[in-house]
Parts: sequence; C-alpha cells; structure tokens
Amino acid sequence: MTKILLAIGLLLSSSVSMAKVRGGVDGGGGKSVVCRDRKGAITSAETLDLFEGKNLYTLKMTQFQGTTDDILAQIRHKLIGGVVLAKEALPYFDRVKKIMKLVPATSVIKPVDDAAEVVLPKNCQLEQLAHYVDDSTLVVSEEIWQKLSSTEKAALISHEAIYRFERNYGEKNSRHARKVVAHLFSDYQFEKPLSGLPDVNYSCTASLNNKTTYQFSYYPTAHSKKTLLQFFMVDGKPVVGKMTATANLPLPWRKSDSAGCGNVPGECKLGKLTLANQFDGDRDLNLGIMTQIINENTAITSFYFENSLGRHKLDCFPSNEVMQTKLEIPMGSNTNFIYSNGASCQSYRSAKDGERPQVDIAGPYFEVPQLRITTNPYRDTFISFVKIASENAICEIGGDSLAALHTDWWNDKLAFIPAGKSNFTTDCAIRCSVFEANGKPMKATMKVYGYTQDPSSQDQSGFILTAPLTIHPTTH
Repeated sequence: MTKILLAIGLLLSSSVSMAKVRGGVDGGGGKSVVCRDRKGAITSAETLDLFEGKNLYTLKMTQFQGTTDDILAQIRHKLIGGVVLAKEALPYFDRVKKIMKLVPATSVIKPVDDAAEVVLPKNCQLEQLAHYVDDSTLVVSEEIWQKLSSTEKAALISHEAIYRFERNYGEKNSRHARKVVAHLFSDYQFEKPLSGLPDVNYSCTASLNNKTTYQFSYYPTAHSKKTLLQFFMVDGKPVVGKMTATANLPLPWRKSDSAGCGNVPGECKLGKLTLANQFDGDRDLNLGIMTQIINENTAITSFYFENSLGRHKLDCFPSNEVMQTKLEIPMGSNTNFIYSNGASCQSYRSAKDGERPQVDIAGPYFEVPQLRITTNPYRDTFISFVKIASENAICEIGGDSLAALHTDWWNDKLAFIPAGKSNFTTDCAIRCSVFEANGKPMKATMKVYGYTQDPSSQDQSGFILTAPLTIHPTTH
C-alpha cells in the first residue's frame, strides 16, 4: 500500500525550491480598492481579493475577530484543509511579514497589470497596495495600509504568500491567488483533497518534457469495473480542493486495452476523462496507450494523458499491484551492536584472492545484512546513496562503497537496477560504526536516495525510501 502523503511530499519537495521561482518575482503585488473624497483623502480601502469575493464570486465573507495574526492563524488552518501542498506555502506567510516595508504616500508604487476587470463604486479606483521590488523586499503603501482593517491586512499577507507559492509552479498572474484568498476569507468550505481516498491506493505521476505535470492516486470503483483517479497536481500546478476522474477501464490496465482501437499503429486513444473539481471547475483530459519499439527485442507500452499542452506520459502501468519503488530489510528492522572492528563490503571486494580484507570499520558497529528494493519494472532504477542516521551514528554509503553492496553493481561500478526487474536484493551487508554504545537500544532511520528513469528517454523521477532500524546491545 502506498502512503499518498509521503509520495506527494517527496515528489514535490524534490521538484520545487522555495528559493527559486520560475519567471522571477518582479512584478508581483496586491491591489486594493481605494475610495477617496474630493480632497484625495482615503475614506475606505480594501484588498481586491476580498472585494472580488463579495462582488465577483458573491461569497458571504467571514466577520473575523482579533488581531491580524489571530486571523492569519485561522486562514493557515483552513488553507491546509483545502490544498494538499499547502504546507509548502506556510513559510511564505512569515516571510511576507518579514520583508514588508511600508513606504510613504509620496512614494509611487509601480502598478502591476494582472487585475481582472471589476465594476468599482463611485469615487473609487484600483490602486497598487504592494509590489515586489525583488525577492527580499515587498513595498507596501503606508497610506493605504493604515486604512485597512485587521482582516484586510491579513488578506494582503495571505495574497502575497499564496501568490508567491503559486509562482513556484509557474503561475504568471495573481488572479487564481486572489480567488483562493477570497474563498479562504468566506464561509466557503473547501472539499478535502484526500476525502474518499481508501487505505489501499496506488500513486502515479505523469510528465511532459521531463517535468512532472500530474500526480494522482488510483483505485478500483465500488464494483471494480472502472478505475477512479484522484488528482493532486494537474498541468504542473497544485489542485485546490478535491479532483477526481473515472477511467472506463478495470484494474489492472493491460496492453490489450488498445485492441480494436483502429488508431495509428502503436497508438490508441482510449477515451476522455472528465476531471471534476468544485473550486476551479471541470476539465477534460484524453487517455491513451502507445507502444514504442526500442529494438528488435524490446518494446515498451505505456499510458498517457493528452491535452492542449501535449502528451503527458504516465510513469506507472496501473494495476492492483504496487508499482512504486519501496525499501525493505529482509532480515527485519532489529540488529545488534558488534563490539569489535570489521571490514566493509568495499574492503572485501577490493581484496585480492587469498588476501584478508582490510579492517576499515571501527567498533563498535552494527550491520544490515541485506536491502530489498521493490521497483517499477517499466523504469530503470538508479540508487545515488544510502544514509543511516541516529543520535549516535551517521553512516553514508555512496560511490564505490555503494556499488560494493552487490556483485553486479561492483562489476559495473554503478548502483543500477534495469527495467524488467520488480525487486532487487543486495548481497553484502552494510556495516556502520557508532560514536557510542551506551548499553541502551538505539533507534535509527535508513534512507535510500535515487531516481527512476524511462528507458527510452531522459524522463526522471526522484525518490527517497525510508526504513526504521533498532540496534540492540549485546553482552560482550
């Protein structure tokens, strides 16, 4: 069983950096609806986000009590419930407050042309409230800021944080961020993205031009005659609320599903998926299957999504068996301290015939006899390094030390599991020194870092596999 939260967190943390935003940050900033008297003094001011909430989306806005920080705490909680990836946005709330700089009325804030057309009250107009000078400075009009209520101030901070988060995923303007903020500050209840997801489900991604564009879980419908897909990323952007689609195919999906399609040889369009979403509306996506001839002995069949952006190739072959990479320790998660010096796998592999391996592991140490890695048989799997960490030990195995864990890896000097294998077990034990064996059991975590790759392209998907360890003291 795949744990969807782990899968989603991994895939996104490996593909997006908080420090780098596609398209830069210059030009982002919030607008406000400002009303002035004949002398130009402000009589009222509100963010465009909440103005649109009332007048464009006809929402019932929440009457918040408390300080701006009190309100933001409620908004952050609601955001987490409505967007799977919302925890990535939370650090931006604090960052926005930190980099905000109030500027006097004599300073003109550069206008940003990303606002929708709205009908404004008499004597009111859109004015730029905030603007990113660069990634470390957000200038805010002090004149307008002082006229905002605590709710409106919280809305501005929320706008800047959410828009900054969305820019990580390629958003070019703030329209969608304003819509999210408006609904956060209303009585609207977001559908929970994970609602209805059964305990037994499987994860998959699709990619276009070597970039992950879709993330979803899939599982059989009630009578197992169709497959239900529950999406968390669509067209490279996080889904707000719940989004599902039903494929008219039972699990497992088979190569024979293309029989009788009558399409181009090697390709078959299997029908249209309707991705249903309450917040952003429904959208259509075509589902297809194609066969690529690699050589006279090898042909790879894969499914794909297709829309106006292109063809998004699935990295899984949906079935009722887990197709994702996972880590197991065949001998169990318990091992013992060894109170002597030892030799690593690399030392054993490097020793010449008849020679004793060089002792290169200082005692006390512990060993993990084998690792078993279950892989997606439709993709090549590459292991980058292994790390075991606890309060009394840090053990990192990479390069030749990693290759030495299996005879084939050592011969090729590469930790590589070719497509076609569904599982792989190392044949030499990992041995790790500890700083101190204090006579108590020691908890540790093993992590295996790597990536899978489509054999016919450079399409790659990173992973981090984890397994717990407990090292027990022995009498010596």
